[in-house]
Amino acid sequence: MKIDSVIFDMDGVLVDVTSSYRVAIEKTVNLFLGQKGLFVRVTQKDIAEIKNLPGFNNDWDATFVLIDLLSKRIKKEKLGEEVKTLKPINKQTREYKEIKDIFQVFYLGSLLYKKIEKRNPPLTNIRGLILDEKCLVSIELLDVLNHMNFKLGIVTGRPRLEALFAVKNFQLQDFFPEEYIVALEDAAKEKPFPDPLLKAKKRMRVEKLIYIGDTINDVIAARRANMPCVFVGKENLGDMQITNINHLQEVLL
Repeated sequence: MKIDSVIFDMDGVLVDVTSSYRVAIEKTVNLFLGQKGLFVRVTQKDIAEIKNLPGFNNDWDATFVLIDLLSKRIKKEKLGEEVKTLKPINKQTREYKEIKDIFQVFYLGSLLYKKIEKRNPPLTNIRGLILDEKCLVSIELLDVLNHMNFKLGIVTGRPRLEALFAVKNFQLQDFFPEEYIVALEDAAKEKPFPDPLLKAKKRMRVEKLIYIGDTINDVIAARRANMPCVFVGKENLGDMQITNINHLQEVLL
């Protein structure tokens, strides 16, 4: 392939979030269900089912719909059939904002939440799940891509502060300049819309991009942006598939 740049999704591609964002969803949903007096509990399998649907790249959205559906006593095996993509008005509701706040406390921890939000957290003495994240990409791979003169960027649904935290925490800033990182606040619409990818293309001033993702939303966004997509995972999605991000050289070389 003739390409001049490689853009990565962050969660599930560069960073392992199975012990952070996914657990934050589980803890938030189960807390709210408990407050409603419901004994049903969400599992990682239930979360994966929602996250694998188009339109649920955003973890706050996935958390909200799980609480909404399970509160209505929808059976777990029917979640995928009953779920509907959120409208902008849903995100303005008081419940959505409360759910988002609780989620952020579980993810960031009480102290970091207070520092970022400039207000007291709704839960105290919470250790942030963000501290349990692990880096998935090897420095050796990024070095190879650099030596091939590819520009490297990131398109993620994370808020910018959380994306930059991960880049600095895993010492990836030498490979990903801040201006080449497109986060939640940087585009008018989230994946699966193509807006974030097109924003990255404009910022990086490149033409022949390839996007590396791990969800159906990544694949749809890349297709809509007219970019080839390498899918990281076992499913037969994208233009090419790899099971591990560090096998990327095999499809690029």
